[in-house]
Amino acid sequence: MKFEVNNMKNPLVDLHEDISLYIIRDFNGRYDFNEDLDNRYGDIPKYKAANMRLIFASIFPGLQSHIIYNRNVYDYYNYIYNSFTLGTLIVWEHLKIYYGLSNHFNIKIIETFREIKEIFENKKWMLGFILHIEGADPIIEIDDIHMIYRLGVRSIGLTWNKSNRYGAACTAIKDYGLTDAGYELIKVANKIGMIIDLAHASKNTTMDAIKASSKPVIISHTNLRWHVDHPRNIDEDIINMLKMRDGVFGYSFIDTLIKKGERPTINDVIEQLIEIVDKFGSCVISIGTDYFGFLKSKPPIGLENVKTITRLLAGLEENGLSKDEIKDIAYRNVLRVLEKNLK
Repeated sequence: MKFEVNNMKNPLVDLHEDISLYIIRDFNGRYDFNEDLDNRYGDIPKYKAANMRLIFASIFPGLQSHIIYNRNVYDYYNYIYNSFTLGTLIVWEHLKIYYGLSNHFNIKIIETFREIKEIFENKKWMLGFILHIEGADPIIEIDDIHMIYRLGVRSIGLTWNKSNRYGAACTAIKDYGLTDAGYELIKVANKIGMIIDLAHASKNTTMDAIKASSKPVIISHTNLRWHVDHPRNIDEDIINMLKMRDGVFGYSFIDTLIKKGERPTINDVIEQLIEIVDKFGSCVISIGTDYFGFLKSKPPIGLENVKTITRLLAGLEENGLSKDEIKDIAYRNVLRVLEKNLK
């Protein structure tokens, strides 16, 4: 890392928050985002209190703003899948929300690594958004990636839960891995300075993409397959390959992916994070909460909002992790990957 952070409280990076989805789905102009609401995962006061400096602000292109609430869960997912055909228009709506938040609350839309340095070196609190598209379905032709880059997007996921022309997703019946179009997409993204995210991808797609990318990749929000055997989670093969190629994964706060059979607590998360550091070192792990994107899930007890992440870091230190290991998890690992990807 080419710069040091001079803050009493560790700055934080969150690899995945669906803020625009919350505003489209639940906000409806009813609440001020500058108000610290008890039942809200994050808002400006919470980000400031936690010293959150950088959020991968997710754009979910499979959900229209006029989502119908009276559908059962299966109809809901069919609705999402069908709406991917309008992905480009949906991306535009989400971008307008993030730029609106940026203008209103002086949040920096990050385009270069120099801007990240400015945020982390500033003694006054600042917040930056890395604009991220959760699934490359709106990229109809490879050259489309240049257009979304010009709009400020700096991170792209290959798939959501549904397989597409770029790769097999985690729910694929046949795991065909990365496609020719996927290889081409990664090549262009590496060249222009856009981060590749492999959350929701299948194992073969993930392994293929890590090897294919000339830059370190991220898996923005996932958990451990040996604790919960769920297709969204990653195994030791993936973590070892990710570590070998200098990438990082974000530990999500999705309760059903953390612990089987009962809602986990902050202590379960502390135990698993320490387990990761013991098995793989501190260089491969970060935080990717998935706040605002839980759908039917909930965060662990004790991690109900952004402010509680500081309690999590304190718990890691109390249970034996060093200050340097905690800094790696809180922000340094992600900054390392950003420095190698962004212009």
